[in-house]
Parts: sequence; structure tokens; C-alpha cells
Amino acid sequence: MNLKEARRLRQDDVAVVQELVALLSAGESPRPRVDFGRLSDGEAIELVELAEAINRGDADRGDQKFWSLVAAASAFDRDHFRKRHEQAKAARKAAEREAKERRMLFGRRETRNLFLALHEALVAEDVWADDVLVLTLVLLQLAAGKPLRESTVIEGSGDDATLVVDANLGFAGRSDGTSAATGWRQRAAFLHEERWLRVESKGHFVRMRPGPRLAEALAGVLVPEEATR
Repeated sequence: MNLKEARRLRQDDVAVVQELVALLSAGESPRPRVDFGRLSDGEAIELVELAEAINRGDADRGDQKFWSLVAAASAFDRDHFRKRHEQAKAARKAAEREAKERRMLFGRRETRNLFLALHEALVAEDVWADDVLVLTLVLLQLAAGKPLRESTVIEGSGDDATLVVDANLGFAGRSDGTSAATGWRQRAAFLHEERWLRVESKGHFVRMRPGPRLAEALAGVLVPEEATR
């Protein structure tokens, strides 16, 4: 008699599997609900052993056999999670292609000019550090072609790209761990007045794109000529 035949399913085995599946499937819809009654005795034991191996680090969290058994125990098709993985992978590739097409391109010269111009503006007290933070957060999203929040979108592309933010849902997403950008909307309004950004607000939606002063900074107009050599 082999180990699988000798072993019997215990209540704590069920808990181990359910806790691991709940952890690894966070965000899945529909959520898997493991019912060992949908599996044969051998499959139930195999699922438990795979879960234990994943918890020990001896098996990969994406183990196909594990997820096939989880799918079967949740009344899904056995290839449910494999298909979900392939769909997610395809979606990520499509998003990367779209982001590449949307990106506002910055070369080394433009990046250097921008940093020098912002330094000059800070020294002259034309802007505060909070203004630079907000301006940088806008630019890095346009440069990457990817918003920091799912609720934020980028319209247009290249030099015509516009960041559209739902102010009710925040600005920097999970990356704003210290709430450093809490007053971003007020700072964006100031940057609009100073022509660093062009900002339009309609209800709780805020549209932001580079302004004339930012374009001048990138071109080096706001940077002392000797500093660019």
C-alpha cells in the first residue's frame, strides 16, 4: 500500500488547503470554494500534499496540478486557472503594447534639462517640494504610458498625452504609502497657474497634461546655457 492509500484526510488538512487557496486566489472572480467531496480520495490527498509542498517552498505557487485540483474541487473546469493565466498573460502583453504607444518620450537631454530647471525653480522658491512631487508623478505616468491606479487613464499619446484622474479615488494609488500627495489637487491647480501643467477639472475628474513652462524646461529654455554643456 503506498502513502496516498495509507493516509487519511484530516480536518486540519482541509483547513491548510482552504487557507492557501484563499491567500493565492485573492482578487479572483469567481472565487474558488474548495469542496473535497468533489474529488476522489486520492485526489483529495494529492491536493493536500501539494498544498503542504507549496507552503514549505518545495513546489511553485503556480503548480498546474494543484490548480487543476482546486478547480475541480470548486466545480470549475479543470483547466479554468490555466485559461485564466493565459488570458492574464495576453492582457499584460496587450497593455504593454498600448503603454509603449502612449508613452511620452524623454531623452537624456530632456531629462537633464527638466531636473536642472526644477532645481532652479526650487532654489528661487518658484515652486515647493510638494509641487515637484505632483509634477513628477504626472510625468512618470505619461512617460511610462501606465497610470498608477486602475481608475486613472491616459488619453492620447506622446506629446499629446493627458492623464485623467478620478479625484474621488486618489492620485498615486498604493505607492502613496505616506499620503505625501494628499494635497495633489491643490498643487496641480498651482502648477496650472504657473503654466507647468494644463489642468482641467470637471466634477471629480481632473485632466492634466504638460504646460508651456514644462515644455520650455524640457527644451532647455529655462536652464542656464552653461549648465547644459
